Amino acid sequence: MKPLKQRELINKLFTISYNKFIFKWTGFLVLGWISLSFSDELRTLNIEDEIAFPTLISFSDNDTDNQLQSASEVIFTAVFQNSVTISPTIEIPGAVTGGEMLSSDGLTWYYTWNISNSGATDGNYSANLQVTDPDNMATTSIGSSINFILDSSVPTVVLTDTDADDRLTIYDTVRITATFSEPMANSPLINIVKGSTTVTLTALTPSTATIWYYDWILTTPSSGIPQDGFYTVTVSGTSQAGKVYPNASNDSILFDVTDDSDGDEKADGGADKDDDNDGILDSIEGNGDPDGDGIPNRLDRDSDNDGCPDTIENNFSDPDGDGVVGRSPVQTDDDGKVTIDADNTSFSHGIVIYLSSHVDSDSNGTEDYLETPTITITSDVGAKTGVIGSNITISSSATASHGGIGSFQWQYKTSTLSTTWINLSESNTFASNISSPTLSLAANTGINAYVFRAEITPNCSTVTHTTQTIISVDGDYDNDGIPDGIDLDDDNDGILDSYEDSS
Repeated sequence: MKPLKQRELINKLFTISYNKFIFKWTGFLVLGWISLSFSDELRTLNIEDEIAFPTLISFSDNDTDNQLQSASEVIFTAVFQNSVTISPTIEIPGAVTGGEMLSSDGLTWYYTWNISNSGATDGNYSANLQVTDPDNMATTSIGSSINFILDSSVPTVVLTDTDADDRLTIYDTVRITATFSEPMANSPLINIVKGSTTVTLTALTPSTATIWYYDWILTTPSSGIPQDGFYTVTVSGTSQAGKVYPNASNDSILFDVTDDSDGDEKADGGADKDDDNDGILDSIEGNGDPDGDGIPNRLDRDSDNDGCPDTIENNFSDPDGDGVVGRSPVQTDDDGKVTIDADNTSFSHGIVIYLSSHVDSDSNGTEDYLETPTITITSDVGAKTGVIGSNITISSSATASHGGIGSFQWQYKTSTLSTTWINLSESNTFASNISSPTLSLAANTGINAYVFRAEITPNCSTVTHTTQTIISVDGDYDNDGIPDGIDLDDDNDGILDSYEDSS
């Protein structure tokens, strides 16, 4: 029934009672019957004097920046102080008319604006909340409007990766490239999801604002190796124009991560006796992790993370340096042990590989593949002085407890205050022997105050450097080989400089 004011209801009831009076004329009893009939009708309908007008507490939406795309959905929420009996509506000129809100308690009301279904086109929109006065059924807008900008030209993206078949194991590092149709703000995020597990990657240095690169190293995070299964890669981000990329579920990559690290079709930790095909039995390597990289030794082809594969440190054949015995791909037996490599080289178990003990060059009780070599460096003093035209040498030496020294590369910087080291090359005519332990310098005023050092690269360790040597170049007026700065008689005239300077 449509709500009525009390006066309107009384008029109606009087009309009803009057009609009854016409059919029940009983002389002087008429007035009493009308009064009684009117009173009964009021009691039957239980009408109050007034119904309260809705009082709004808040009107809001779930879109944080109110920048919309055609794929967006916006949820409006209206909260009232008192229970509302007639559904409020949402009015968005050009998109929504009479959008009826829903509620379960009469206090909090909701409406979902599905933009793609509303016929809205690009432009500005204003959402208004309307309520109906139950006292007179008049509709009124209340609260502040919410303003939106709809732009359907949202960014698009193409995701690619460097793995040909998207089948990964824990040794893989795969590069993911996200190419957007518009310049993106900050760094879009890559999310790699499997069930409740999510790995989030931030971009490497981008080549442009539209092309972003990400590396997924499967042993990252270091908390553990990824579980077997399928991982979905999606991307999220906002363009420089403030447009949110909305189609993360549509543009994705599906990776299959397996538990067969060496690809020999035998499960790690089970039928496979050499999970990483490095020629060392899993029963010997075990689950230790001396380098702390999150990979147990039985799966780690460089167990000490010194840059040399375990194969090389145990003097096993590994011509391609990939940490697998022989040249890959290799063949294995029923136990997952390497038998033949790509060069058709056969490997004898227990004699050539799969030995009971392994190389320990320094005989300290720890095998080479389990410890980073100790590098010992000696070098010349921190300062050297020479005269113009003379030859200045800077000597250094380095030894490694195992693995040997790979290379020397001499470097310089133009002063002690400079932070930039430059590799010496053949174009630096003042220097020779730039890749040997002893550097030769032709003294001239141009290199005065230069600083030199050697960068030493061991075969199985990280790069290290010698002591820095500062070069001072002085004149030699009398060509006697003694720099003027320390020559007591610069001109070799038999009179001491100290006497000549005082006269």
